[in-house]
Amino acid sequence: MSEPESTTYIEEDKERFVLFELGTKHIGAIPVNYIAEVFQISLVAILPVPEVPVSVLGLYNWRGEMLWWVDLEHLVGLEPITQERDSGNIHMAIVIQAREKSLGLLVRELVDIEWLFLREMKSSATGLFPGELYSFLEGYFIKDDQKTILSLDPVAILESTAWGDRALIDRRS
Repeated sequence: MSEPESTTYIEEDKERFVLFELGTKHIGAIPVNYIAEVFQISLVAILPVPEVPVSVLGLYNWRGEMLWWVDLEHLVGLEPITQERDSGNIHMAIVIQAREKSLGLLVRELVDIEWLFLREMKSSATGLFPGELYSFLEGYFIKDDQKTILSLDPVAILESTAWGDRALIDRRS
């Protein structure tokens, strides 16, 4: 019997990701270098704002700046987190930053911080995931335990057309 081929990856080929539950079936991942902070938040602390996209929860005072908060699952076309839980419950929050913009993402639960090999990322084929998700998907990983990890593009989230003509998240304004 022949030995399985071992794969050697160079250090530059891996990146650290924050992993979190995305819907009830998936694990989402965002590169750590785009994350400013992770903490717990209650929906009661987020000020609702009228006439914004439905995935936008409202504003929250984060480090002295009013930051927009989004239900990430709702944004990517999954069942909204906020529909399933009591508004007094504590949720996990991820603040992402890129290109002088910041945005708060509400997620179900953090799973881990993990190094992933970028060579193992597969490109997303149509039909595998919900349609709206493809606008934000860089690719996906299949772990040894057959779990699928969806790598989300934080820049695509920050620059989403879901915001319409509003500069909801521009830190320069």
